[in-house]
Amino acid sequence: MAPKRITENFKKYYIDLVKDRRKGAAAALFCFFLLLFSFIYGFLVRLILFCYGIKLFKSYKPDCRVISVGNIAWGGTGKTPLVEALVRFLKQEGRNPAILIRGYGKDEVYMLKDKFKDVPVLAGRDRIKTAADALRRYCADTVILDDGFQHWRMGRDLDIVLIDSQLPFGNRRLIPRGILREPLSSLKRADVFLLTRRDLAKEGIELVKKELRRYNRNAPVYEAMHLPCSLRSLPCGEKTEPSAIKNQRIAVLAGIENPRSFTGTLSLLGAEVSLKFYFCDHHRYSKKDLKTIERLCLENRIETVITTEKDAARLIPLLESGRYKFKILALGIELKIAGDEQEKSFYSLVSGKSSKRPYSILILSDGKAGHLNQSKALAGIIQKRKLGQGARDARVDTKIVEVKFRNGFCRLLLNLGSVFSAPACRSCLACLRFCLKKDSFRELMETPANVIVSAGSSLSSVNLFLSYKNSARNVVLMRPSFLGLGRFDLVIAPEHDRIKPRDNVLLTRIAPNIIDRQYLQEQANILKEKLHITDYTLHNDNPTIGVLIGGDTAEYRLTRELINKVISRLKVAADNLNCRLLISTSRRTPKAVEGLLKENFADFPRCKLLLIANEKNIPEAVGGILGLSDIILVSGESISMVSEAVSAEKYTLVFNPQKRTRASTKQERFLEKLEKEGLLKVVQPDGLLSEIKNLWKEKPCKKKIQDKEALYRGVGKII
Repeated sequence: MAPKRITENFKKYYIDLVKDRRKGAAAALFCFFLLLFSFIYGFLVRLILFCYGIKLFKSYKPDCRVISVGNIAWGGTGKTPLVEALVRFLKQEGRNPAILIRGYGKDEVYMLKDKFKDVPVLAGRDRIKTAADALRRYCADTVILDDGFQHWRMGRDLDIVLIDSQLPFGNRRLIPRGILREPLSSLKRADVFLLTRRDLAKEGIELVKKELRRYNRNAPVYEAMHLPCSLRSLPCGEKTEPSAIKNQRIAVLAGIENPRSFTGTLSLLGAEVSLKFYFCDHHRYSKKDLKTIERLCLENRIETVITTEKDAARLIPLLESGRYKFKILALGIELKIAGDEQEKSFYSLVSGKSSKRPYSILILSDGKAGHLNQSKALAGIIQKRKLGQGARDARVDTKIVEVKFRNGFCRLLLNLGSVFSAPACRSCLACLRFCLKKDSFRELMETPANVIVSAGSSLSSVNLFLSYKNSARNVVLMRPSFLGLGRFDLVIAPEHDRIKPRDNVLLTRIAPNIIDRQYLQEQANILKEKLHITDYTLHNDNPTIGVLIGGDTAEYRLTRELINKVISRLKVAADNLNCRLLISTSRRTPKAVEGLLKENFADFPRCKLLLIANEKNIPEAVGGILGLSDIILVSGESISMVSEAVSAEKYTLVFNPQKRTRASTKQERFLEKLEKEGLLKVVQPDGLLSEIKNLWKEKPCKKKIQDKEALYRGVGKII
């Protein structure tokens, strides 16, 4: 027997084994050995998924919309008809799609290129490289990743998983003993489920849906049918209606993964299937195969052979080089989503315009205003970038949840435990449940998220666990504690933290904040209304000085002596320049300093605002002061306050509280760099008066910092 024939027979025998069609002692023994290999395969798959989960293996997202079409089970589920339907829809929408395909057997490549002559079909094992080619050579704005569910290396915007309604999961074992490519728990990565061949499934669809929801509650489930659309004569290409084979005796020729479903479609058309020629998937036909088919058709008086479009790509060269005494037709199949409303909903997800599943951003708060403001600023940039991806009616929801630990020991315990965490933790989360207060844990569990944002090292472990639970992207601001940088999709850190640049690290000069011109104007108007101020005219000969006083930190101490010097110079400057003062403290400001400020400014006529944050809090205070002031004086221990002052594009003066240590601090490195760039001026209290006078007299050109533009580009990596 020829080696090719032996290989074909072995493949058929193996397929019958994994689909439990073979019985007997030999089959049982063979299945036992296959089961052993399944355990090894399963271990390797889980290990790879674990490495991707902890970011040991990196995934890359092209700078365009990526739609993955794949399945969890080995076998034909109808991916190619869906790819064709997606291409047609995207072309109608005015998009410029490209198809990325592995290209095994090349028949699908030929078929897609023949159908879509104006759409690039790029074949290759390295999908990252072919995606880059699609963007560079063809200016593609949407990439369709064929058979992409197991291509973990490429990030995607939409993961469509196809499930065969007739045989969804086989015997539920991993290959080689079963047909599963991954454990069923991997279904939680899917964004959309599509049950194919609904018209051929007699029963059990609701049970399949129920099981899918058990693994993934968030992904919508749609149903689809494979409908015959045309019959094409080979090799000439003349088309007829599928109804032409009704009541005809035909032979079926199929070299695909699931030939029985193709035969079922022909039976639904009313054809009488008398002969079946089933070959293995991607079978390379030979003249001998066609001669055998010809002989059997003549013996059974059959004139018509129906094949698939995928097989047609392999048959046409043989049919063009020889003549055979039978007519061969290729049946074209189109995928149709069941139900008009369901179809509309499905394609709205494909286009990114669906408003039924909003894009969710979860902000974790540790109760510190500075950290929360940084997180809110980043969430705003993510929202702007997401809405700028062409999703005209898309929704982006942002929710803030304060994380409350039971105690300090639990916070430390969770940080230590997170070092050993993995994606498998999503099904347990016992560590999170134990370490957090009940109401905080419950709210986090009930909040869906596509992106999780946190600031400060204390929340990095919570961020990591929640990213496992939601299969979400995770972003941390500042260096995470205990955990390596590679465990996060994006780490945004200031340059003074001295973190080495990496693919997932974005270095900024200042702390992210929500300050922009529109925000300053809004906050200024609100503050003016609350203070009943009607005579404000900015940028006139009488400047307004905004003063932001911080407090004690681990590195700095705000002393009475220092504040006394600042107060005396401010009062003289206010009298000499006839300017207004707007003063606000923070919750960290010492009581003694608060008392000193009240003693000197409570009845000072040029002080239009004295806000003691520990006694009265006006949410618009900082934004309003920044918006109404011409010159900002800020204490230098707070990187957040200095960053907000610099972002306001006002003249910024910084005085440093007394240091507790001789070692260089990150605040010093931060201020030194900004001063070199001309964004602020560090002053000593004794020289404060002369600096204010010179600054207002010379009025140098104000410089704008470009951090927000860099952040806007950087978040594109994760959305």
